[in-house]
Amino acid sequence: MADDPRMAAPDYGGPVPVAVPGQRVLEMDISGGEDGFPVAEEDAPDLAAPPAARGLSTLDWAALIAVVAGGLNCGLIAAVNLDVFARMLPYAVARAAYGLIGLAALYCVVLLFRLGQEPD
Repeated sequence: MADDPRMAAPDYGGPVPVAVPGQRVLEMDISGGEDGFPVAEEDAPDLAAPPAARGLSTLDWAALIAVVAGGLNCGLIAAVNLDVFARMLPYAVARAAYGLIGLAALYCVVLLFRLGQEPD
């Protein structure tokens, strides 16, 4: 069994034959760069870049989500007289949530102007 050519260590310098049961042998190229690793694509996005370089920060997203939640709550109050925050949260916590949503709205105004000044 040691003499079986299928058990020999493959040479990774070029195309490697891949055996598929019941079919002919396929060629699969796994050659890489000088160090043996696959060559990276030039168009691949840089996922290691800081969030500011890729778009919105975590604070930006949190503020936007808070403003959307507050807007939906205001819409429900206007449409069907249902205040979800007051119904789900104690009075003091609901008041604090309203204050945080107001601060998030002010932050989103600043975010809007900041995004408007960035070059495309």
